[in-house]
Amino acid sequence: MIKGVLFDFDGVLIDSKQSTIAYFQETFRHFKIPVPREEDFENILGLRTIDMLKKLLPHLSDGELAPIFDYNRKMSIKYVSKITLTPNAIEALTLLKGKYALGLITSRSKQGVKMLFDMYKLDRFFPVVLDREDVSHHKPHPEGIETAMRILHLKSNEVVYIGDTKEDIEAAHNANIICVYISNHSNDFNADYKISKIEELPGLLKKIEG
Repeated sequence: MIKGVLFDFDGVLIDSKQSTIAYFQETFRHFKIPVPREEDFENILGLRTIDMLKKLLPHLSDGELAPIFDYNRKMSIKYVSKITLTPNAIEALTLLKGKYALGLITSRSKQGVKMLFDMYKLDRFFPVVLDREDVSHHKPHPEGIETAMRILHLKSNEVVYIGDTKEDIEAAHNANIICVYISNHSNDFNADYKISKIEELPGLLKKIEG
């Protein structure tokens, strides 16, 4: 029986793609580095900021990346107000609240999460929220998922995790729980289930429970 549903944040409940691309491009312009195109972000959205920078600037050392990383984090807060909810996210969460214990696991900063929760009044849905400052190991390591499960007193066969990246699916596999990949892309990264829109989730959970 499914008792808990754990979510990634970006790409699942919020649409941060254009905001992320915009503040990265502003950062690159500030440092007079060739500005990445939108297609350059295709396979790196959802990664931690430092990992995205390493993918975009593989020739730079950690020391050279440090000031770029610091400036980029400041820009990310500036652009939070441009982030929108994914269509029907609130409706889906409303249907799930009360029936399942809900948790959120994100690589966003605590400040960024608080700003978005305040903007969209998301506190009412999530008794457990783990951001990048709450874990020592990030996805695909299962620490975030396993920590949320402990807090919610859930077993691995009682939990479903919803994510939109390869790292999300690998983290769920590493935690030995059911994973749902949400995307319009053809690849499913060997997820147990795949949906294209968040409003499909309540029906899928009923199907999983039989």
